Amino acid sequence: MIKNEPTDIKQLQEKYYGIYRGVVEQNDDGDHQDGRVQIRIWGMHTKKSNVTDTEGIPTSELPWAQPAYPIVEGSISGIGLWSVPVQGTHVFVFFENGDHMQPRYFACAPGIQPSSVTQNANEGFYDPDKVYPTSSSLGSPDMCEEARNYYPYNTVVKTQGGISIELDSSPGARRIKATHPQITTIEMKENGDIDIINSSTTGSNGDINILALKDINLISSTGNGNFIVPLIINITATTVFISSSTYLGGASVGGASTKALATEDHVHSGVQKGNDNTGLPSDVTTNTWAV
Repeated sequence: MIKNEPTDIKQLQEKYYGIYRGVVEQNDDGDHQDGRVQIRIWGMHTKKSNVTDTEGIPTSELPWAQPAYPIVEGSISGIGLWSVPVQGTHVFVFFENGDHMQPRYFACAPGIQPSSVTQNANEGFYDPDKVYPTSSSLGSPDMCEEARNYYPYNTVVKTQGGISIELDSSPGARRIKATHPQITTIEMKENGDIDIINSSTTGSNGDINILALKDINLISSTGNGNFIVPLIINITATTVFISSSTYLGGASVGGASTKALATEDHVHSGVQKGNDNTGLPSDVTTNTWAV
């Protein structure tokens, strides 16, 4: 007869409760495709990423951690806000039912990067690919510059590709701004203005193209519709209709602007050959075409 419960032969079932911090070392889960990452966790995993006689856990042997997304997103059928943290990101982790093989990550922990990073090839808690932190961010906070304490009302989404969206609720300066890394911005300002700026200088890039399957309507309820272009505007269409009082500047009479001389049925364009509406622009022989 055994008087006492034989605890010495039972398998220990150690549970891990609470919140832990770790570093993402692998964010590509291959065919699984559900946002899983492999995380090396402080207080649980060794820093050594190479296996020795006494310690060492390679990145590939770390358990996969599933994301725990906010309930407001739904996280089903592609609905919600989805993102996978880049390698090197510090994240907070808990273990479902205390099982150390069931990690779940749910938040990131920004810090301030040291001015230099020395990474041993056999040590973890770093991005194994050595992409992050980027060299330009060393010595600076991880938090996006456009959302730091001197922009306390600005909510920013910024991707690793350099695309950013700002939702700024600063009093008296509310705005929405989208920025592409080719220095292209779309900004809606506090006063209602909408600016579309493409300042790309790479090759022939810099166009703003509008494609519609039906009409393109530009309507100004008050004021004028002003198009300011420093060089040339090209209009290509089978038929071009210009209604109402029409003036296309370009010609002058005796140094005076033809705008003052234009009537409702005159176009002063400087692009036609004579008054017969024929010829290419290169055949221009006069600068006034009366219609």
